[in-house]
Amino acid sequence: MNYKIEILNKNKIVYMRNIGAYGNPKNFDMMKDFKIWIAKNNLTKTLLKNGIFGIAQDNPQIIPPEKCRYDLVLATDKDFSKDNKVKSGYFKGESMQ
Repeated sequence: MNYKIEILNKNKIVYMRNIGAYGNPKNFDMMKDFKIWIAKNNLTKTLLKNGIFGIAQDNPQIIPPEKCRYDLVLATDKDFSKDNKVKSGYFKGESMQ
């Protein structure tokens, strides 16, 4: 298997979250919904440039499956803080100096 390691900078993000077992069909449905939301908000170029990050937030060996958080994340500098379909935040990353 080939790997590519990238160092990501701090970025403003939008994301959708599902809480439940990893591999849950709801996570696949969320990806479809997120891609539709991205298209409706004219972020297709951003998607092509940055991609979508799927982030499993919890260790399922410690956290019960029904409480595991899975996020789909898109880095964007646009403000969607008033959009109730997504959450806004920052990906901490590292700054390259």
